Amino acid sequence: MEKDGVLAVKDLGSKNGVLVDERKVKNAGVIGDGSRLTVGSHIFDVRIEDDRLRAASSRKAERQTAKRDEVVAKGEPSEAMKLNVDVDSLGQGGALQQIGSAVALVMIVVVSAYFCVDVAQRLLAVEIVDPVADANKINNWSFEDLVPEGSREDLVVGWEAGADSLLRRVKDRGIRGGNYAMELVGGAGTDDSKVSSAAQGELVRVAPGDQFLLEGFVTNRGSFLAGLMVEWLRAGDGEKLVGRSFSAPVRGTGGGEVELDVSQVIKAPAGAGSARISCFLVGSGKACFDQVYFAKAELAEDEAIAGGAASLERKAGGQAEALVVGMDSPGIFSLRRGKRITFSSFWAGL
Repeated sequence: MEKDGVLAVKDLGSKNGVLVDERKVKNAGVIGDGSRLTVGSHIFDVRIEDDRLRAASSRKAERQTAKRDEVVAKGEPSEAMKLNVDVDSLGQGGALQQIGSAVALVMIVVVSAYFCVDVAQRLLAVEIVDPVADANKINNWSFEDLVPEGSREDLVVGWEAGADSLLRRVKDRGIRGGNYAMELVGGAGTDDSKVSSAAQGELVRVAPGDQFLLEGFVTNRGSFLAGLMVEWLRAGDGEKLVGRSFSAPVRGTGGGEVELDVSQVIKAPAGAGSARISCFLVGSGKACFDQVYFAKAELAEDEAIAGGAASLERKAGGQAEALVVGMDSPGIFSLRRGKRITFSSFWAGL
């Protein structure tokens, strides 16, 4: 074929290849007058009758041969020699065109790869709704954690229901942020002294005297009281109760609905080594909780929680019994007989 004013031969992917003057052509090679062309077992001596084509092709073929000889003289491998033959066999215009095409192709591949990776990241990315603050010791604080595959849709990840308590994740008016809240349902027909609770499965390490901020959004729907509770457990014994602390309780209205942001600063008592954070309600009905927060509170000295105690006497069977009421934080009371905790209570308008 004639290409860029010279006569050239192109290999279209033959099994044995094409040789020009005993050198294999990788893509295309210039042939001049007197060149020897080998195709398989057939050998052709080239004669060019057109004067213009003969002169141009012969000059190009001579330069090609000289270039090849120069490569051999330098001791470069045969592959490099083939490469020079291939490059020299193309006209100047064709070389620039192929270089431009290669650059364009590389740019297309790079841009396409970038957009493919970007789209894949967007598709695979899991949106974090209501991300938890670093200081917060509650993992699934806003009840947005994904439910494991195969589990029921209303499962509350990381929280456990107490005895006779029903716990579920809901999309409801009890939501402060995100899409979900936790609903706690008390036992039907229970009296106003029955406590239903749900606790975070993972305990939080504490030290006696540590002060914490306990916060959350509580919606009381028909129960006597609802709120947040911290059970302080003895160091080295995860089930031995040292005391309890409560948030300000959200009191019910006899069937109505009450929403409240609760917040309370509390202090870990002597002997406490860990804390169990719970949501609770008293009586029948239900309550929703969202954005539960429990983290160390950095307070100024004049804001520190003051402990206190008062002595009471209770007569039983004609004999006086000594009881001690300790108030560890505003509105929170621990009732003890001797060194044993009788129960914990909170001020509810009594």
